[in-house]
Amino acid sequence: MQPVPAGLRGGAARARRAPGDVEPVAVDGGWARVAAGTGPPHGVASQVGPIFGSSPDRRLRAPALVEGGDLGAQLDERSTRVSRAERWYASGHLPVPATKVNGRPPPGTPTTQEGCHATVATKAIVGEKVGMTQVWDEQHRAVPVTVLRVAPMRVVQVKTAEREGYSALQVTWGVRRSGSLNKPEEGHFSAAGVEPGRRLVELRIDDASAFEVGQQLTADVLAAGERVDAIAVSKGKGFTGAMKRHNFKGQGAAHGNHKKHRAPGSVGACATPARVFKGTRMAGRMGGHQVTTMNLEVVQADPERELVLVKGAIPGPSGGMVVLRDTVKGTIGKAPR
Repeated sequence: MQPVPAGLRGGAARARRAPGDVEPVAVDGGWARVAAGTGPPHGVASQVGPIFGSSPDRRLRAPALVEGGDLGAQLDERSTRVSRAERWYASGHLPVPATKVNGRPPPGTPTTQEGCHATVATKAIVGEKVGMTQVWDEQHRAVPVTVLRVAPMRVVQVKTAEREGYSALQVTWGVRRSGSLNKPEEGHFSAAGVEPGRRLVELRIDDASAFEVGQQLTADVLAAGERVDAIAVSKGKGFTGAMKRHNFKGQGAAHGNHKKHRAPGSVGACATPARVFKGTRMAGRMGGHQVTTMNLEVVQADPERELVLVKGAIPGPSGGMVVLRDTVKGTIGKAPR
């Protein structure tokens, strides 16, 4: 085996190699990588790949080689770039990930690890924000709560990982005249055999196999004491200045200031770069985008009155739609009061 040239001696050549890792060797005037300690490349043809460029980190791997053939031609025929993770998978130091379906883990793959919280909610409901009030707990303390009206929801479609690539429920609520539906909406409701509702909302959950089309979901999905995430569209504030939008303190209000009290100040540089950088905090539209408030506590869930009380504030105006799902992060380092 020829020594590695000086131009290829770098961090990769000096790095400590684990058993089963690969090292650069000379092959027909070029450079290839073979498993460490396994001998010349002809003996381990399936792990050989050519190197192009001046750095050993830029490696290409070829498919299995035919012994006795033109090695250089086979290496150049079909070669694909190899990442460091793929080489560790091949050496057995990392478990090979499961094959994905439509870019997502296959059905049955756990979405949580030992000691970790779920990355996808296991249950969710849709409500309408009524407003805020206060209730008293067992210790006679006033607790600010947001009142949500949760009407019974009807399942219109059940999406599974086998068909759509992910699990979700499509629900509707309320009543809507059939004359106000367009043809696609009318066909969608009629195919499901569900009465048309006010809106169609998709609730992303971890497993939707326990639900069926036409099933009703009410406020009893949640219980008092549970932690939820509230997803809603925040109140739109329109075009606002830098002080309101980004909490700038403004400029001096007294001596030497002339009609620049709320001005944002300098936003650009000189002739270099002669432009305003993207992301510079300036005046613009504020609000009106989706906001998620996490780790809110459910104070009360009353399916008879179709009400859910959640401790704290929830984004959006009164009458706005709110999606409640069980929290995906949990209470880390916090104990409920």
